[in-house]
Amino acid sequence: MRFLALIAAVAAIWTGPAFAAGYNDFEGRWRNADPRTSDLTRLRIRFDGAGLDVRAWGQCEPRDCDWGRVDAVAYAPVPGANPVTSATEVIAIYNPGFARKTVILTLRPGDRLSYAIYTHYTDGSRRRAFVTRGTMIKRGWPGGGGGWPGDDDDGEGPGPGRVGITLFEHTNYDGASRFLNGDTPNLAMLGWNDIASSLRVRGSEAWEVCEHVNYAGRCRVISEDVPNLIPGGWNDAISSVRRYRDEPGGPGGPGGGEGELSFEEDCISINPSLVEARLTGGEWKVVQGSNWLLSFGLRVVEAQRAANIIRHYRFTQQCFIGRGGNGMTYWKRGDRVPSGGIPGDDCNRVDPDSVQARRFGASWRLVDGTSSIFDFGPRGDLARQAEELVRHYRLGEQCFVGRPNPPMTYWLGE
Repeated sequence: MRFLALIAAVAAIWTGPAFAAGYNDFEGRWRNADPRTSDLTRLRIRFDGAGLDVRAWGQCEPRDCDWGRVDAVAYAPVPGANPVTSATEVIAIYNPGFARKTVILTLRPGDRLSYAIYTHYTDGSRRRAFVTRGTMIKRGWPGGGGGWPGDDDDGEGPGPGRVGITLFEHTNYDGASRFLNGDTPNLAMLGWNDIASSLRVRGSEAWEVCEHVNYAGRCRVISEDVPNLIPGGWNDAISSVRRYRDEPGGPGGPGGGEGELSFEEDCISINPSLVEARLTGGEWKVVQGSNWLLSFGLRVVEAQRAANIIRHYRFTQQCFIGRGGNGMTYWKRGDRVPSGGIPGDDCNRVDPDSVQARRFGASWRLVDGTSSIFDFGPRGDLARQAEELVRHYRLGEQCFVGRPNPPMTYWLGE
């Protein structure tokens, strides 16, 4: 954490004062102002419903090298400010296998980003660490050249064949537009709350639009283009959008839940839309208001990812089988455990039909064949409850944030 703070400070000194903005100003496609650059050639920055992700390309021959897509952390200029509306810098960290590249992006006036890339080699080659700097120009900005060859090959834009839904500011697909290809629980974070007057659907999927954030209030299923949202009272009335699924539950659908458990579950209620990663008392914690749920110490990236996971799966309950050192944690949405997955999930597959509570000496463990899933110490009653729970909810994956010794463990259904 001190390292990131130090390099951010150095970057700020080199580039001058940042331009106060927010997620909207970072989003989009960017190219290097120097066509002869030997490092960063282009960026694609996107809001994924929970935070910003950044996909980067570097200079290679015969075509640019794809560094991949990572979850980024946005920073506001002062404590207590909301990065969604006031972020001035974004930090994205890439690990291509031979080095650690820390990329700091700072907004500048005129649809420009200044960048600093800190490269630290991790391949044992003894090459020295170094920093490169430059400027990115947003695609389509006057003088920006309108993009670069092949800039639509990342598969993320609303081009031909891309599945998603496009919101338009006016009827008959006129005015400003916004393309979405994933669940978006709060359009206000994109500056699109109560703005859409017509919609276009790409692909064969149906979409659900709702009048309040987090898919609350009235909702309507859209499976074809709608040139005019005024009939039915939907003009300027959409605040959240998600893919429509026949089954309840959201991303991936629910997992298990047939019958009743033989014990009463120990759960606390949470509101995923209020969950965030925050520096509290010198530690990064996942909090809801004044209540903290998880503690990650100095690991800001992992704390931010945990908050993103809670928001993505829309977990509404944090549950426990036993608390303290011998307790197992799981998360639910309503009375279900979601399934599916998102890029970067760190999960181990589990066969719920083969899971057993078994005793090994003085210790009771939940096992899947020869693999140990969880050690309950002397608490055989908790191990048996865990076995029942896994089968009840048909839990097929045990997932972690921050291994080894992960501060967050969650399960996904089959």
